[in-house]
Amino acid sequence: MTSDFGESFYCCETGVFEAEQGCKAIQDPVLLNDRRVLTNLLDTENVYLPSNSYFKCVQNEITPRMRQILAYWMVEVCEEQQCQSDVLPLAINLLDRFLSVTSVKKDHLQLLGAVCLFISSKLKETRCLTADFLVQCADNSITTGIIIDWELLVLHRLRWEINAVTSHDFLDPLLHRLSLERYLSSSRVPDVRRQAQTFIVMCSTEFKFVFYSASTVAAASLAAAVQGLLPASREGAMNGIFSQLHRITAVETELIRNCTYQIEEMCRLFAEEQANRDALAASGATATDETKSSKAETPTDVREVHF
Repeated sequence: MTSDFGESFYCCETGVFEAEQGCKAIQDPVLLNDRRVLTNLLDTENVYLPSNSYFKCVQNEITPRMRQILAYWMVEVCEEQQCQSDVLPLAINLLDRFLSVTSVKKDHLQLLGAVCLFISSKLKETRCLTADFLVQCADNSITTGIIIDWELLVLHRLRWEINAVTSHDFLDPLLHRLSLERYLSSSRVPDVRRQAQTFIVMCSTEFKFVFYSASTVAAASLAAAVQGLLPASREGAMNGIFSQLHRITAVETELIRNCTYQIEEMCRLFAEEQANRDALAASGATATDETKSSKAETPTDVREVHF
């Protein structure tokens, strides 16, 4: 049976139709049209902001590079399990807020990332990530028991304030209010959303974007997505996009522009790194030990790398 919730099947044990890969809520036009929803998001987002100086004031062993490696691993876990797109931004928010108030040893960093994914998926997924699966993803370097223990620790330190406002929450309200039809065909609007989602995920992996509010990152991600899809003859239209985003969010235009520029710079550096890796692979050359250390793929490598 097919519905708005995707492919479903009848479960004899429960007597109901269940989704094979979990139910996905459809957009509610009432919520999208109600300005109070966006206003509440804007008023509440500052409650869930992590400290942007926790590496200097709180953490003694953890570095921004370690956080980046962990974030890449968390992205891979979410991709492998095809998690809902809002699981990762919430998990990263929980991670940063916990690191803002609690000093963590580097040997516990991957455990903390797994726990944040565990909590986030419980809130956002119809079928959450299991502790056993996260143990497998961590190469059995942690146990289910310690995940449960640390779940309680994270909840306690965050005062159970875990349903945070993230950049993903602003995506649809902002996109709904942007007059993109002036600049793009209606068929390109879904492309804008998909590209903006990708940018939000990429921003989650970079610590420098912690300095921006969730609404600023969402607005800048949309601006970067639109700019990438605009024909060369319409590049001047970006002034109108930035003005609209400022009017909708009340975030200063220059702040959105600066964040957009950093997103574009991040994408440029990522493309250059990918091109270098492709060139190495094509030439059959092997990476040096230094390159391997700087490109550790999972947080398990953190204990093997001297930062």
